[in-house]
Amino acid sequence: MDNPALAQPTAILRLRKLFPTGTSIAWSESPRADDELLPAEIAATVGMAAARRQAYAQGRWCAHRALAQLGLPDAAVLTGEQRSPLWPPGITGSIAHCAGRAIGVAARLEVAGSVGVDMEEAGDLEDGVLDLVCTPAERKWLAHSGDPRLARTLFAVKESIYKCLWSRVRRFIDFREVEIHVDVSQNRYRARATGPGLDAPTVAAIRGAYLQIGELLFASAYLPSPSVL
Repeated sequence: MDNPALAQPTAILRLRKLFPTGTSIAWSESPRADDELLPAEIAATVGMAAARRQAYAQGRWCAHRALAQLGLPDAAVLTGEQRSPLWPPGITGSIAHCAGRAIGVAARLEVAGSVGVDMEEAGDLEDGVLDLVCTPAERKWLAHSGDPRLARTLFAVKESIYKCLWSRVRRFIDFREVEIHVDVSQNRYRARATGPGLDAPTVAAIRGAYLQIGELLFASAYLPSPSVL
């Protein structure tokens, strides 16, 4: 079912505020046909299950439009390790899927060193997931907040952070390797590394925010451009 809130022109304007100025955003709530992919992308879908193929096509449709908004020629966005999208040189970007929707964001490296986006259906986390996602400090904060829905916010924020960090670490990151401090008054957060496996200054430099539109929760993470560090 379409999300009426996201059909409003102001929705993309709100989503843009999650990222630095100059980031492009494309959104899809409809299935995309294979012939909307580039030949190299069509070849990459061979052997995919139908649901995965559909999500891939929808995400790449968004990626192409995000690149077009930057004034770039159409280019295949293929898949690297851990299903991470491979963006053209000089570009960073991220793709997320949820409940038949997709979002793609892209930015020149002069705008952001790397970006990550996540999209989740708002609501409580499933039983047993909280222990996997949260550090002891985060669980204490959630207990004091009195709002169990904030656990889903932590999940979405961490997913966006891991996508943002992928280009730097190229490995799986456990949810509890990063701890989040949320400012619910501003819908923003700070992050810190909780162990020696991640570069603490890099994690601390991450910026981002979150917002809910309709039944969907969006989270962003980005590192400042190397040119401004």
